[in-house]
Amino acid sequence: MNIGPQELVTSRDHHAGENVDNQQGGSVDIDIPEISYSRCLKFINISTFAVLCFPFLNLVLPSILYFVFKRSLVAKQDRQAALKILSLQILWSFTTLIVLVFLPVIDQQITKIGDVMEIPLFIWAYFVLAFLLLIITLNTAHRINRKKDLLPFVPNIL
Repeated sequence: MNIGPQELVTSRDHHAGENVDNQQGGSVDIDIPEISYSRCLKFINISTFAVLCFPFLNLVLPSILYFVFKRSLVAKQDRQAALKILSLQILWSFTTLIVLVFLPVIDQQITKIGDVMEIPLFIWAYFVLAFLLLIITLNTAHRINRKKDLLPFVPNIL
């Protein structure tokens, strides 16, 4: 069993190339960039659940974690993904603020639904928007684990 040092130390790219060769039956060398996200990105994403404890804490906690983990996010794709997560939080917070301010005014002037409800309409709206944010956060966590492109529908505002 003679194994040389070059055979012991191989990169993941070398094995990926062999798999492509074996699947295609030829020796075509294709460079497919694999997306891999940092573990710190998972913490930044999951920290958006702080919205369940206090409204708009989803904007503060991920921002703090981004600045704490900024040195750990060395890959360009990690930084872009973290900025996308922060952009989502800013957009969600801005949209929620607008809805919570204007919904009671619209209700009072047009629909008068709030007169019959025990719980104010803007609280229901906040619960719906918070639930939507939680679904998006869980989907983002799933996409991080599957190494897919994150939040393609969110513009990068940072």
